[in-house]
Amino acid sequence: MSELFASLRRREGTWVDWGLAFQQLQKEGESSLAIFEETGFTPSQQNQFIVASQVYASLTEEVAQHFQLKGSDVLYELRLLPQEWRSPTAEFVYQHQMEPNTVREVVKAVKYFASLPTPPQGFTNHPGDAIAYQAWKSAREVSDPQAKTRLIARGLQYAHSSEARMAIERLLGDLVSAPAPRTPRLPTYRYENEESLPRLFPVAGRLPCNLAVLQSVPYGEEIAPFGIREGNGAWVAVPSYQVVQECRDGIVFLANTTTLSEVIGQEVVSNALNKPEELMVLIDRGRLDWDQDHYFVVEESTQLKIKWFAEQPTQPIYGTLLLILRQKKIFDESAVQELWQLDE
Repeated sequence: MSELFASLRRREGTWVDWGLAFQQLQKEGESSLAIFEETGFTPSQQNQFIVASQVYASLTEEVAQHFQLKGSDVLYELRLLPQEWRSPTAEFVYQHQMEPNTVREVVKAVKYFASLPTPPQGFTNHPGDAIAYQAWKSAREVSDPQAKTRLIARGLQYAHSSEARMAIERLLGDLVSAPAPRTPRLPTYRYENEESLPRLFPVAGRLPCNLAVLQSVPYGEEIAPFGIREGNGAWVAVPSYQVVQECRDGIVFLANTTTLSEVIGQEVVSNALNKPEELMVLIDRGRLDWDQDHYFVVEESTQLKIKWFAEQPTQPIYGTLLLILRQKKIFDESAVQELWQLDE
């Protein structure tokens, strides 16, 4: 191990040797920080040489010889490609003497092309045709003549097969003829996070009520992946805050600040002007374990009550209060009609 450190400090060999040495040192338990302290190679440099040396191992002899002395930054960009695409893409980059910034764009095009189930008609499994296909596809979607011309020129520059070249050359006719109506894109969107997908809960009624109302609502299972639920009666969508995501068997009650104050036994302040504020109350029937951080549903004189307990209660727990949801805050409707009030 000391010999490897000494060799790296003296910068002996090529970057490929350094990458193999870093791999060996890490396998023997050395951290990237410890290697940095011993050799002066930063953790990011170590990672670049390791990844690039792995790509290097898949290259043909002629291409590998070109990248042996210089090119770890270029090969590092190819790490995102499937194994079978790395060597032909490296050879393509070598033939066109591309810089790392250009290689990043090539990798994007090849990665997308490689993800297609089958090569598009007229294009082959070659990095040049992958770039040509991206240029062809983009040129069809733009209307600006200058942008279209640049994309066509890029496609013709890198097209590998004659069929791909012919497909791109046909786009030249669009520059002198009226553009054909373009098929609109499908209005497709994707949920980006859990909070963007609301959850549906049955509405049991209004508070106050007796405990039997809570218990009478049947359990409704959500159907993945869109949270569809089957059932009769009224349902309401609740934003997927973190606490809502954790809900197991949710039931929603309607209430206002006055009636909820009666059920909870403490004042719930209204933000509405001179009147109670409407609320939604989410109860989780699936959480029956007591803790000091939540309010719990219990029964008192056949009525549903929501209480906090400093210690484990002796009476049965029928659910946990998860959320009290207020309505969106807006101006008082009567005030909106009076412009002089807004001016003030």
